[in-house]
Amino acid sequence: DQTRIREREAEAGLSVLGIEDKLFLRYPDQELTSSPEVVRTVGHVIKEATPDILFVPYFLDTHPDHAIASRIVGEALRTHPRDTMCYVTALAPNIIVDVTDVMDAKIQALREHASQVRNCDYPEKVRGLNAFRSMHASPGITHCEAFIRQSRKEFLRMMGLSDQS
Repeated sequence: DQTRIREREAEAGLSVLGIEDKLFLRYPDQELTSSPEVVRTVGHVIKEATPDILFVPYFLDTHPDHAIASRIVGEALRTHPRDTMCYVTALAPNIIVDVTDVMDAKIQALREHASQVRNCDYPEKVRGLNAFRSMHASPGITHCEAFIRQSRKEFLRMMGLSDQS
């Protein structure tokens, strides 16, 4: 099924990047919901992992699973006691990160998602977007990733959620 295919592709991409620790929650593709059960599960994962940083999809992302994933993380963070920095992928960033040295690996990792790049060359579009984002970076920096960097409280406020910690 599609979920298993995407999981294998994600494993291959993570392997390219040298990432060994991973967890797949195995919710069906295109059927993600922000149910209390899903929010509890994600909250438990965040609590157990105690991350300093979370990378979260933009809550206005046009892909429904990405937008819902952002909402789920927001709901899960409402009761999370640690102040975790959230890096939200966005077109209007407040921080850019130099990815020049890892760009080839990033593109190779994206290409591992064969089912998702079959009809659209996302890796080359990402390369172009990352090149564009480096426009105002220092000389020698050719590719950047862009984020909205915000505290847990700022992320909750952006999502319209109250802090319950």
